[in-house]
Amino acid sequence: MREQEWTIEHRKHGNEVYVVSSNEGIFVGEGYDKEERKRSRYLAGIIVEALNKAEEQDEKNKEGWTCIHCGESTYENDYEQLFSAVEHIQCGLIAERESKKKNKESLID
Repeated sequence: MREQEWTIEHRKHGNEVYVVSSNEGIFVGEGYDKEERKRSRYLAGIIVEALNKAEEQDEKNKEGWTCIHCGESTYENDYEQLFSAVEHIQCGLIAERESKKKNKESLID
């Protein structure tokens, strides 16, 4: 499911055209004359299509960006916070420390 769904919204008796989502809006143009209204609505349609495609692509890009240790998304993290696309540095270090601890305990036994 997409985070945002973009749609066309008409304001001021259909004379102003906006492209809106649940938390953002873009003013496209005024349509106080017939040709300008037609052009603004045409542009708004192109913008809505492009933004919705971008939202879908962003969702597809997020797939697979899940930490192998904690199961949380790594997609929004900076590269400096990751060993790889599927491993947070902090989680990797904790796992390494636990692994060394287990190996040390198995050598003692």
